[in-house]
Amino acid sequence: MRIKSAAAAIMLVAMVQYPAVSMAAENYAKEKAGEVSQQKHSEDFWFESEGGTRTFDIESDALVPHLQEGDRLEIEKDVINAYSSKGELVASVKANLPEGVELEYDGNVIRAKDTSTDEGCINNKWVSFGINVAADALVCAPFGAGTGGVGGLACGAAVGAGITALNC
Repeated sequence: MRIKSAAAAIMLVAMVQYPAVSMAAENYAKEKAGEVSQQKHSEDFWFESEGGTRTFDIESDALVPHLQEGDRLEIEKDVINAYSSKGELVASVKANLPEGVELEYDGNVIRAKDTSTDEGCINNKWVSFGINVAADALVCAPFGAGTGGVGGLACGAAVGAGITALNC
């Protein structure tokens, strides 16, 4: 869910280095959708320059760049930059990403990747062992004594299952 919302946020802000390109993007946006960030057609971002047109299509949970031959794509944190074969910046898209999400380009598509760690899990085997011993001694032993041993066995199994579920 977090990745899908991040992928949707990729399309929010388009920046261009040259005023002529910016004007072309604005004119296109006014004709097609009113604002660049609200376009709902297959080519949500397009950038025109002397070297041709570059587009970034939004498909499901990915951004698909269509660049000219010789262009290169670089991702710098939350900004996707396209450079011509001459090294000139020809297109730039800024993503509004939530914390813990990064952009990843596999050569074909750009996807948002969740890089946050699992919170609330136990990543240390000795902490797991300590919790297990403490629960057995403080909860399961008295419970087992009160139920003739049967409750203690069930309690121990429940504690073990809980510790296993919390391990990363």
